[in-house]
Amino acid sequence: MLKRFRADIIYSDPDPLNDLVEEARRRIGSSVVINEGFSNEERSFFSVEDCGHDETPPVPCVETERWEAGNGQVI
Repeated sequence: MLKRFRADIIYSDPDPLNDLVEEARRRIGSSVVINEGFSNEERSFFSVEDCGHDETPPVPCVETERWEAGNGQVI
């Protein structure tokens, strides 16, 4: 049985975010891809976004960094 971790955490202070991102970068290499190469492929990933939901008017989040299992950093 596999285990999956999901989170969506928003910070106003970059320090805790930077700690999480550094740890995720270290660990993404040991994550797995399920059904690789098939239409139902599920690739482990994490992403970092600039969130503009607190702006006036609100603006969408912009992905600034994305890491994937087997591919490394893709954005």
